[in-house]
This record gives sequence, C-alpha cells and structure tokens, in this order.
Amino acid sequence: MRRKQLLVIVTGLALFALAAPLWAQQTLLSKVWVIFSKSQDDPRLVGKSGKLLLDEAGRKLIIESEEKPLEVNFDDVQKMIFEVTHTMRGGGARAAGATLLAGGLGGAIVRFQLVTNHICCFEYKAPDGSMQRYVLEVPEDKQKEVFNKLQNIFGEKAATPNFAEKAEKLEKKARKELQSKQSVSVKVDKVHHPLPDIKPDKALVVVVCPAARARDAGRGGSSKIDANGRVVAATKLGTYSFFYLDPGEYVLLSQVNYGQGIRINLEGGKDYYFTNDWGIGSGEVRSGLTRHSREIVMFYVSGAWYSDWQQK
Repeated sequence: MRRKQLLVIVTGLALFALAAPLWAQQTLLSKVWVIFSKSQDDPRLVGKSGKLLLDEAGRKLIIESEEKPLEVNFDDVQKMIFEVTHTMRGGGARAAGATLLAGGLGGAIVRFQLVTNHICCFEYKAPDGSMQRYVLEVPEDKQKEVFNKLQNIFGEKAATPNFAEKAEKLEKKARKELQSKQSVSVKVDKVHHPLPDIKPDKALVVVVCPAARARDAGRGGSSKIDANGRVVAATKLGTYSFFYLDPGEYVLLSQVNYGQGIRINLEGGKDYYFTNDWGIGSGEVRSGLTRHSREIVMFYVSGAWYSDWQQK
C-alpha cells in the first residue's frame, strides 16, 4: 500500500516538474491601459485596464481585458513602436492613479496638467490576413522593464523613434514675426473623416490634438498652427487637421500663448506627423508641437474629429 502511495506521489511530482517550466514562461509583464475607440459610430478614444502577458513557451502575446482582449502569435506581430506623448489632462482633480484617457495609471491629476504617457503601439496580422493595430499605455515605473522584455523577444521589430526636431525657445522678436495675425474659427466635423494623400511635390503635415477624456473632444478654445508666420491649420482638443507645404525650411508654431517652435526642413513627397500638446504654464494655457511616428499620430487621428477651420 505504501509503495502505491509513493508511486502516486512521485508520479505527481514528475508531472508538476514537466508542467512547471511551461507555467513559469507565461509571465505577467505589467498592468496596462488599453486604448481604443468607443464604437464604430463614435471614434473617440477611451481607456480600460488590462494585463499584458507573454507566453514564451506558446510564443503568444496576450492582453487580458474585459472589452478588448487579444491573443496573437509572436510571429504575427509585424511592428512595435514605443513613444512618449504629452497631453493636457483637465476637468479638475480626480483620484490618484487615473490615466490620460479616463482613468488609471498616471498619478494624481492637477487641473490642466501636461502629463507624460508611455505608449506602445503594435501592428499584427489577424487570422483573416488583415493588418490590425493595438495601443497600450504602460505605467511610468514599468516602461523600461516592458520595453526591454519586448525588445528581447521581437528584436528589430520593436523600436523607439528618435526625431532630431525638438521644440526650441524663440526670442520675443522672432516669435512676434512668426506668429500669424489672422483669426480663425473651428467647426468640429463629426461626420466626415478625410485622410490625406502623399503629393510628390509637396510636404504633408498632419497634426492631432488628443483629448484628455472622450467627453473633452471638441470643447474649449482653438489653437492655430503657423508655418513661417502664416496660419495653416487650427485644432481643438480631440480634433485633427492636415496641410501641404512647399519644400523648404519652416518654423512651426502652435499658437496659444507659447514661445516655442519647431524648426524643420520639409521635403516634397514626404509626410510629417505631430501632436499638438496643451498644458498649463505660468498660470495660462499653452500649447506646443511634438513630432511623432506616423503610427502613433494616425492612431490618435482615428479617434479624433476633423477640424473644419476657416480664417475669419
């Protein structure tokens, strides 16, 4: 009898020993914030909590999420981009731990605070052969761990774009010369969602102003976008715009009481992507442009309304 019991115990231990390595390789990498559009009819972006797991034995990337679960083979992930974005969070104080998009990971909110978000955007091939995009917000204290782990797995597919163009402080005289004097009005178009084409003889510039929360989209004042002293676009929170410029060197400004601009050399037949970041400084609302990858900006565009602006 004792020999039979011993055999059962030994067999059980052997099975556990075989199973343990498989279990051990399914790693909870981080709690994350999953970002997606509210519905097919409402593109505004919302966020929900989730968990990022890596099943290295089964070679699967898994997102556990109540509304946006995902399980995708490592080999089906085509591209993975990590970027830092900045967005104004407004509407008064909320509980600590809420994120940019209604909720969770970024820390206590101060009215109109410009917050930093670590975004992971990856593209993967779905079972039907179509290319899909999935976006996560990773908490500040986990972003290095998450990036290093994913880069170890996906290698060159995982990248952090680094653009040379940075916002620079402009002298008062230069700023005055580069700020347009035209007034604009912005009509938020919630029906049409035009997307730009590349023109061989022009530089395409796309600008999106992400909203802090879905209900903030289309609200508040507008921000003019200037190029060498001429207004070329205008946005509100939760809207986007695009325009074409002749090749050459430009200083681009987001004109809301701000003294910084981006100096950039634009080439014909190429496209350039920016977020229009709103925040508070010296007791007033300010805005500025930050250059980003096409993937990140166009994801924000997919969740924004079109800014149908006009000069007054």
